[in-house]
Amino acid sequence: MKRVTHMNKDITEYPKQILWSKLQEIFSKALKSLLDGMDQQIAEEGDKTAAR
Repeated sequence: MKRVTHMNKDITEYPKQILWSKLQEIFSKALKSLLDGMDQQIAEEGDKTAAR
């Protein structure tokens, strides 16, 4: 079994950092979209309730 050197660790860590950053970005956009949709739905239902 080959021992991981400092250089090998850096080579494998960099793609992990990119992947983690992309996952955070995607999750952030998805959560924002979900919350915006929920906010819109609540606003529309509130308008219907107020009109009664």
